Amino acid sequence: GRGALAYLTQERGITSAMIEHFALGYAPDNPTILRDFMRKRGYQDADLLTIGLITKSQRGQLVDKFRDRIVFPIRGISGKIIGFGGRLLKQPDTTIPLPKYLNSPQSDVYDKSATLYGLYEARDAIREHNLAIVVEGYLDVISSYQAGVCNVVASSGTALTEEHVQILSRYTSSLAFSFDQDEAGQRALKRAMEMTRFGGLDIKAIVLTGAKDPDELIQKDPALWQEIALHPVPIIDYYYQRSMGRYKEGMNGEDKKNITRELLPIIAALGYTIEQGHWLRRLSTDIGLAEKYLVDALDTWRSSQKRASSTEEQSSSPHERLALPSREQLFLGAALLYQHYARDTFDALSEDDFYDNEAKNIYIVLKRWYSQGTQEITVSPDKIREDIPPDEHKSFDILLFLAGRFLETLDEANIRSTIQELGLRLRAQSIERKRQGIEREIQLADTSKDKDKIRGL
Repeated sequence: GRGALAYLTQERGITSAMIEHFALGYAPDNPTILRDFMRKRGYQDADLLTIGLITKSQRGQLVDKFRDRIVFPIRGISGKIIGFGGRLLKQPDTTIPLPKYLNSPQSDVYDKSATLYGLYEARDAIREHNLAIVVEGYLDVISSYQAGVCNVVASSGTALTEEHVQILSRYTSSLAFSFDQDEAGQRALKRAMEMTRFGGLDIKAIVLTGAKDPDELIQKDPALWQEIALHPVPIIDYYYQRSMGRYKEGMNGEDKKNITRELLPIIAALGYTIEQGHWLRRLSTDIGLAEKYLVDALDTWRSSQKRASSTEEQSSSPHERLALPSREQLFLGAALLYQHYARDTFDALSEDDFYDNEAKNIYIVLKRWYSQGTQEITVSPDKIREDIPPDEHKSFDILLFLAGRFLETLDEANIRSTIQELGLRLRAQSIERKRQGIEREIQLADTSKDKDKIRGL
């Protein structure tokens, strides 16, 4: 392992403390050393294949999956190792190059779409700063941690998923993305932003200068990474400046078209109408185009999105449409399955805090049952099911299944804190909906110059 250790410490500047903290290791360049060791310990080849520790060679032989690679153990949220990532130390002299990074396959213990590298180590720092910084690579996470910025995670060998985003929303209401500055990194950033719209999260970007990724920047100037990681910019600011720079501030008609094509979908994704109005007005001034045309273009884009969404909705089954539970559904599923943890949080909410009608119906029924018992008495979810409309039974069953799957990997303390955080977020979202409604009323009152009503609102 000397070559691997030298690469980490000398070329990448990783300290021995970080190597130990993240349990980094080395898989020797021996085709069967792990396979033989595991066989001696009584493990079956079929299980080793399923879990991805061994694989079949082109000749049909069973060989180790990770060979001559620095190994990054991937921990689940409970801290148990559930998979591995392996970085090739050097390319062998073969006609077909090997992939630089290799990861454990999807398995019963390792769900890539629900696993974030470094989350186990970062979760307390994420809560403390109310911010999760999402980067691309294992070494980005480790270098950042070494530089003192510990609220950093990375997706584990896959693109960021909606499930990743929802897991992060248990710990924070703010996400900052720091993806590579190449074209692939920009596509990943845009995709990440699109996936975070649904959750009411505050989305930011960390803009790197003079480096392609956080690891490279940290090697050059760790203090600069600390500074920019503490002050991420709102995602709209990032895209606005980037788009204006790419298209010469909208100097001609083609540039104006390109700027509006890039920015209008991002402006439409903003949660508040006043914020949307601010950016439309600024864009109108900066590119010299009447605001009316931008508003018309935004309405046209929204109409096209609604048509596309409607077509997709009609072509998908109810089960597919419920593939990802909303925060309201997740909270209610948790309140049904873990009533002794949820009661205090549940009692602090009201039916007005639920936006989805089906969720509201479940809340009303569950509230009625809760009010009949004491802290020690629980009610079977089947009893709740009997009291909700029959046409909502299927959604109810799916809700329970998804909530159980979402929470089953957590220990008791984390289940309790997750339920509390979900309840707080529901309450915050409810207040925000009311605030937005008041904003709309203010805008309407403003057009009629009703100063008394405006003052009251």
